[in-house]
Amino acid sequence: MKSKNIYLYICLLFSISLSAQQTEFAPIGTEWYYEVVNHNFYNSRDTSYILIKSTYSKIINGKLCNVISNVKGGMLCYDFGNPTYAYQSNDTVYFCENYVVGTFKPVHIWNAQQGDTWETLFGVKIRIDSIKTVSIFEQPMRAQYVTYISNECYDCATEYHSFVIENIGDLFYLYGFSVNGVNACDEFMRSYNGLTCYIHPELGTYNTNNRQCNYETVSVQEITEEQIKIFDNYIQIPMLYLSKNTEVKFYNISGQPIFTSAPDNNGIISTNKLFSGMYFVCINTSNQLTTFKFIKK
Repeated sequence: MKSKNIYLYICLLFSISLSAQQTEFAPIGTEWYYEVVNHNFYNSRDTSYILIKSTYSKIINGKLCNVISNVKGGMLCYDFGNPTYAYQSNDTVYFCENYVVGTFKPVHIWNAQQGDTWETLFGVKIRIDSIKTVSIFEQPMRAQYVTYISNECYDCATEYHSFVIENIGDLFYLYGFSVNGVNACDEFMRSYNGLTCYIHPELGTYNTNNRQCNYETVSVQEITEEQIKIFDNYIQIPMLYLSKNTEVKFYNISGQPIFTSAPDNNGIISTNKLFSGMYFVCINTSNQLTTFKFIKK
């Protein structure tokens, strides 16, 4: 009986050790900051950032998911959905592909080996080109050089490469894969310098490429799409968010600029000159960039 108890005790210690080594992906409070360089029509540039944060948990189709939201900014032409939902099972991180149906696809497989491939969201395939180990938070983390392969152009296969770190995700953008391989219409307006800061609620802050991570100390009055009033012939921005540098840009669905306007004293931008259809709207203030889709009836 004594030997049996010792055996059970050893097994318990082993299981505790394994669970301690398994770090949850995107625990509540996790933040990702991605640097953005905004380009305007006067050939000037200003640097901003995208903030993504894990905010709370939600059960979807029996899976306890962490809810990941774009708190500030986002990929204008990459319509993944906001918020999105993710959960981890063993070494695999799943993202929700269809919230209504509750279907999930594997996005990150931390124990994948060189040459492994799998299908992720929207039919995009991921291939592991090579792997290595990096030290983050004084812990060894697996890192993967990956290729995303998309057949969305129908008569060709679009590929692009990126770098993924265990538990952090893709360093270009959290949802690193793109439906079209390249976020083409985003490139008309801005360039993405990738992850600058990753903040874990327990482990601390990780800075990439030795860049300073001071975004978390910046106090910004955020504009959300819900706070913007949309009417048939104009858009209105709440006065609270206006500044003398506020600029509103309209782009067609191909990412081509249509026109730029500054709001009047009441925060109103007329849309009378637009034809019926869908547009991307970019509101650029002195300290943030907000994008959303606008349908002109």
